[in-house]
Amino acid sequence: MSGDYMKKALADVWPQFVRELKRSARIDLVASENTAIRPTVPTEPGTVHIAGLLLDIPPHLRQRCAWCGLTLIDYDLTRIAVPEGQDPTPATWPVGGLVAVDGNASWQVDLPEDRRLPDAACYRIDPEVTA
Repeated sequence: MSGDYMKKALADVWPQFVRELKRSARIDLVASENTAIRPTVPTEPGTVHIAGLLLDIPPHLRQRCAWCGLTLIDYDLTRIAVPEGQDPTPATWPVGGLVAVDGNASWQVDLPEDRRLPDAACYRIDPEVTA
């Protein structure tokens, strides 16, 4: 195969390859000048999301990321057992708060003093792979 043919073939498949790699690895990728790929290292484990408004449509209670749409909370309120006399409202994230999600674990993240979103925030994810 000639070098020109290989360059054209690579140019045709490269964007799809990078999208699939981002989707499967859940990391940001940066192409250097020589087109090698190197992952950027997030400052915290997990992807940081911005908690959106609560959607309370009985019997469901749902909260999504305000930026990318990832479901942060999804309750079927008919399946929650609460001792008599206790408030049956399940816990939710504060609207606008930062929530790190890593697999099944999630936790609240403080906004840094410079008020910039963390490097691991979802706004850096390719929109083609978000909800």
